Amino acid sequence: MRAAHGATMARQAKTILRGGLQLTVMANTLGANPVRDVQPIRLKRRPTGATALSADDLHDLLVRLRADDYCQRNDLVDPITVLIATGLRRSELLALRWTDFDESKQTIAATGNVVRVLPGLLGSRRVPAVDGTTAVISPMHG
Repeated sequence: MRAAHGATMARQAKTILRGGLQLTVMANTLGANPVRDVQPIRLKRRPTGATALSADDLHDLLVRLRADDYCQRNDLVDPITVLIATGLRRSELLALRWTDFDESKQTIAATGNVVRVLPGLLGSRRVPAVDGTTAVISPMHG
C-alpha cells in the first residue's frame, strides 16, 4: 500500500482497518485485532515547509510588488503586504473588519474567516428584484 499510494494513504487505510476489525473483536468474531501488531507507518522524511525569505529577498519582493502594474490595478499591494507582515491565512485576511484592528496596541484580531458556501446550503434563496433595484445596483457593481 505504501509503495503504491504513499505513507499518508497507508496510514489512513490502517486506521480504517483497525476500526473495522475492532468491531469484529467487540462482536466476538475475532479474539484480537491483528492490525494492532502492524508496525507504525512513518514518513521517510519530515515534511518541509516553505523556505523562509531572507531580509534582502523580502525587501526585493515588496519593491517588485509595489512596482507591478497588475498588482496596482487590481489593488493587491496592501492585502499581500498584510499577508506577509502578519502570517494570516487568506480567509482570515478577507474577513478582517476595522473593529479587528487596535491601533493603540498595534494588533489585529483574526476573529473570523471567509468560506465559500455552495448554492442551496445554509438556507440561501433567490429573491426577485424589486422594479428599479437592478438599475441602482448595476452601476455600483461594474
